[in-house]
Amino acid sequence: MDTLTKHNEKQMINTTNERQNHKQKNTAKKNSASIQGFSLEYESKLDFTNTEAYLEKVLNTGGWKISKVHDLQQSLQKNGQEVLPVKIMEFCNPAYSGEMLKDDDMRFLSVLMPCRVSLYEKSNGKTYIGMMDTANMAKMLGSAIESKILQIQNEIELKIQLILKSNA
Repeated sequence: MDTLTKHNEKQMINTTNERQNHKQKNTAKKNSASIQGFSLEYESKLDFTNTEAYLEKVLNTGGWKISKVHDLQQSLQKNGQEVLPVKIMEFCNPAYSGEMLKDDDMRFLSVLMPCRVSLYEKSNGKTYIGMMDTANMAKMLGSAIESKILQIQNEIELKIQLILKSNA
């Protein structure tokens, strides 16, 4: 096993441990979605604008590309609704999606594509990053699929951790 593979495995193990610790904290906060295991929420130390800029920067690395940003606050304002800032960023890594879509046993996962993170501000004035907990959902799908989804989610979470640690 080469050094890079050992390093990547260590990062995946650390990310998995961080995810478990984060879930315990979210459960303590009584975040109903997190209790059910569908989502993860991270509080940013940066304001909304700076978190958005940093998120755009880190999501466009390592073969990943942002394909679309949905500004829900702006869309809702056009329809007479006032909400705090909310943006959904869709992003993809063509190497992963191509590999998965070539495999008939994984093509159904196209409903999860592209990957998404949400960036939002709450009434407490703090900024948050949210994402689906696809690794938890993947446990129901079998080992090969779970392994691939876990690999993808770990990469995404490493990118989010860069943001969280930037102003720690």
